[in-house]
Amino acid sequence: MGYERRMLSRLNYCISLPTHNSFLTHFIQLSAVNFNSPSIMENLTRLYAELGLMNYEISTKYYPSMLAAAAVYVARATLLFEAASHDLWPHESLEMHTGYTELQVMDCAKMMVAYRLIVNKYATKLRIILDKYKCETRDAVERYPAPAFLLDRPSSTHSQGDQIC
Repeated sequence: MGYERRMLSRLNYCISLPTHNSFLTHFIQLSAVNFNSPSIMENLTRLYAELGLMNYEISTKYYPSMLAAAAVYVARATLLFEAASHDLWPHESLEMHTGYTELQVMDCAKMMVAYRLIVNKYATKLRIILDKYKCETRDAVERYPAPAFLLDRPSSTHSQGDQIC
């Protein structure tokens, strides 16, 4: 018992696992640099992260860091919908700091977009998440359409260990 106490004391009793929020704050700061309104970027990212957590397949298939990175990717795609003229996943900031390439993030991002389209189409109980982001205190980001063009982009083969299962 003494060893366990020493170990916990050495760790300052910080023994919880990181959640998507641990990564979101950092990734949003990196991503929001080029936007006129960083709060819109943050709220869009949080909207997609919440939708990702509500989807069983997404929340069990991907690590919290991947969920956060994909939410940032989808939010950037939403705001930079002229994808040909903008880099959705800049190497010098997001790829380097998240550790994920654009192709690795793509599968999770596609699942988030598809899930948002389903929630939009059907009046499910999950609309409550979208309703939460309709208010002006969250920049009414629900009004931004899901970037459906992402569904046509190529995906990875998951060879980099980006999945839990």
